[in-house]
Amino acid sequence: MLLQIHEPGKTPDLSKKNGLVVGIDFGTTNSVVAISHQGKAEIVPLEGDRLVPSVIGYKDGTAWVGRKAQQERGLNVIRSIKRSMEPQSLQPKHDKNSIEISADILRYLKTEAEKSLKETITGAVLTVPAYYSEVAREATRAAAHLAGIPILRLINEPTAAALAYHLDEQEEGVSLIYDLGGGTFDVSVLQLHKGIFQVLAVRGDMVLGGDDLDKSLFKFLVLTVGEILESEGLLLARQIKEHLTTDLVWEGEIRGKKVQITRDILNQLVSPFIEKTLHLCGQALQEAGVIKQELKFVVLVGGSTRLPIVRDQIEQFFGKKPLSYVNPDEVVSLGAALHAESLRDGKGKLLLDVTPFALGIETLGNTVEIIIPPNSPLPCSVSQLFTTAQDGQTKIKIHIVQGTRKTLENCSSLATFVLANIPPSPAGYPQLKVIFTLDADGILSVFAEEQRSHTRHMVQAKPTYKF
Repeated sequence: MLLQIHEPGKTPDLSKKNGLVVGIDFGTTNSVVAISHQGKAEIVPLEGDRLVPSVIGYKDGTAWVGRKAQQERGLNVIRSIKRSMEPQSLQPKHDKNSIEISADILRYLKTEAEKSLKETITGAVLTVPAYYSEVAREATRAAAHLAGIPILRLINEPTAAALAYHLDEQEEGVSLIYDLGGGTFDVSVLQLHKGIFQVLAVRGDMVLGGDDLDKSLFKFLVLTVGEILESEGLLLARQIKEHLTTDLVWEGEIRGKKVQITRDILNQLVSPFIEKTLHLCGQALQEAGVIKQELKFVVLVGGSTRLPIVRDQIEQFFGKKPLSYVNPDEVVSLGAALHAESLRDGKGKLLLDVTPFALGIETLGNTVEIIIPPNSPLPCSVSQLFTTAQDGQTKIKIHIVQGTRKTLENCSSLATFVLANIPPSPAGYPQLKVIFTLDADGILSVFAEEQRSHTRHMVQAKPTYKF
């Protein structure tokens, strides 16, 4: 008999064995909640809708979310807040920061799901872009905490989609998940081997998605008919794009002018974006050590993959027809729900995700010593020894960074702390042990200790925000 041993701090509370757990896809454009029962996942309708627009507005102290926010007059609607979870975007908006705004949307999803299911949610698997930074992941977790959602696990969106397609139940092999959503693009290369479902490599772009396709078409409309109010123009551009997904021509009147937009025009506008995604796919394959011919499946995720040109170029690039039979808007939440059920019940295959970026510390000369390389499996822990640069040095500044290269200007800062009270010694004599630990959610903790004095410090990479 094999006994199951859970990760430290991840042991499920058996008193909640039958609790209600869900999968939540908090998307840039739309959000979805799903539930799984005995390995069969389904969408939870929220006020009758399978998809909830990820928009919010505030009026007289009340948060209006989804279609209500779109329909309520006099609201200054906030869209695509998911793009604002990176450190450079965590500034206040409407007296709230990005985390608090996200929390209000997540709270709405939880409340409406509980109304629909007539039961209290006791846990959730929440999805995040595979290329999300440490700060963005922790910000997402903080938003869920504010919303009162107990998080079982953060899981990368492409990985969740692979679970929804039950790729973990297929024959052993390598698959690629192409995820072009409303605001972000992710690509993941995954391998099923000896019962272990492992992500080999990820790539992505946090500012490339359906929103950017809409903006490109909006600029074309402005050149065609003159100035258009941006909010109205972007909404019209999205409607035209969606129309041209199934039809060859869109005809209408804009500012009193008759306008005709063909699918060929749309294709010309969006082609540069698709080419960029395919370049990232090539990089992911290279980092995974896989060639196109070895791929068993190519899976499409995200509403933007409905565009015929996206599907055509993907098929041409990979030399095989991609899988798209699961609704691309819902597939991520369905996979998250399946994973939530398996975590609650202690079942399912071992799932190994990866960290997208290198993690390290600043050293002399504005260089970065990489501690954890990109595409390292989660969870993981790596230690390294450092020393002082000057005689008699009693303090060492530890600057934790994340990026893709070994130069400081190409990295983003995660945290800084000072290890003090080091006994004065000649340069190079003290030994400073630094341990980087990534948990299963990709959240980073750093522990540092001077070996002789046992002076120590520990920090977790967290976003800078105020509640």
